[in-house]
This record gives sequence, C-alpha cells and structure tokens, in this order.
Amino acid sequence: KRIKTIKVSQQFKGEFEKGIKIGEKVSNLIDKLGTPKSINPSIARYPKKGIHFTLNKNSVVGAHVFKKQ
Repeated sequence: KRIKTIKVSQQFKGEFEKGIKIGEKVSNLIDKLGTPKSINPSIARYPKKGIHFTLNKNSVVGAHVFKKQ
C-alpha cells in the first residue's frame, strides 16, 4: 500500500514551496507560485506542483499534497 495524498490542516506550522504558510493570503499565494491551473473560493489547484490549497475567506487554510501530475 502507498500513500497517495497527505492532507495538511490549519495546525500545520511548517512551510510549503517558496515559504507559503497556512494563513497566507490568496494574492500572496499567486504572487509566489503563479496562477493556479484552476481556482474558486474554496480551492486553488496546482497539479504540476503536486498540491491543492484549500481556501476560506481569501486565505490558505489547508492543503492536499500528492504526486506531481
């Protein structure tokens, strides 16, 4: 068996690529990582980077990390 996805919650104190942290504003996320493949009020998808950020009120509140596509 293999882990396919890791869910990161609001309690995560570490950093993602380019210093992105939980609580980051969506505008900062886009400045650091570029425009996501798709975005809506609840998720910003970066499949080529292997991460989807969950959003709430224009801030990053979690993430799903997976094998890059």
